[in-house]
Amino acid sequence: MLIGFFLPAERVIANLAVELNGSPAAYFDQYSSRHGQQLIWKHAWKRFQWEGYPMNIVDLGGPDSGIGTKLGYYTGGKQSGSLGAFFSSIARGNGEIVECEKNKKVVIEIKFGFVTTTRENLFEESGDNQTRITWTETVKASNPLTRWLLLVSDDSSSTAFEQVLLALDDVVNGKNS
Repeated sequence: MLIGFFLPAERVIANLAVELNGSPAAYFDQYSSRHGQQLIWKHAWKRFQWEGYPMNIVDLGGPDSGIGTKLGYYTGGKQSGSLGAFFSSIARGNGEIVECEKNKKVVIEIKFGFVTTTRENLFEESGDNQTRITWTETVKASNPLTRWLLLVSDDSSSTAFEQVLLALDDVVNGKNS
């Protein structure tokens, strides 16, 4: 247990960028709204085929979009054994959009059981009707006894978040059926 005092308290678990067809405004408007987040994550779950572990994004108050929008991130589905129940309990988080720069940047802070995640997305025009979206996910564990959780993630986080951005593209371009 004491080893946690020697582990880092923060770790970037994903840093990726994708180029999508559409304006930064179209992607920003969906990503920075509660309704957009619900559509995006629902579609991402279908895209990535995470069957049995659905992600639900629920309204926790605040405005419908922009700073102060509150979102609940909850996984459900089949859990087996005590380890499955443990990971299900830490995969429930309360999030809030804490920074929002119109058509350029959205920062969401999500507090899970033992860690806090800061999700920063940048929206940049990269050509004729092209948008480059950068996703950086940083996890912080202030409690030294839970810092071992930062060692668990691997490159699969970037793969999963890339699927979320592709789902955002589907939603913006009307392919979210």
